[in-house]
Amino acid sequence: MSRKIKVLSERNQFYISKNRQKELEYFVKQYKEWKTVVKDLDNVRSDAVIDICNNGKCYRENDRQMINVVFKRVLYLEKIELVDKVAREVNDILAVYLIDSFVSDRTWEYYDQRYHIDCGRGKWYELRREFLWRLDGRR
Repeated sequence: MSRKIKVLSERNQFYISKNRQKELEYFVKQYKEWKTVVKDLDNVRSDAVIDICNNGKCYRENDRQMINVVFKRVLYLEKIELVDKVAREVNDILAVYLIDSFVSDRTWEYYDQRYHIDCGRGKWYELRREFLWRLDGRR
């Protein structure tokens, strides 16, 4: 379900451009994928060992692969932590729902009916705008 982007007045305290808003929304949409990748990287094992020697310097191929895995994992964990931290700063109680609303494109009505969140419609969308605005400041 594609949602029409509501453009805020430049006088609004949480104003960001329409294109930047879309970019940040698509950044957050990847959150679930990042978590899956981290989980998969946690299961990587270094069983295969290949000794490679070049000009008298030897190293094990699995060492280089594991270093790549570690760097990749850290990169994804930093992104996850950034989104989590910004969501908690906006509203510690609704942080999980805020992130999920971007990942799954669900509306306030879904969270209100299913989880009975203690937040009105206007406040919900204000929290979403604040989330994107804070995320914009950090990225």
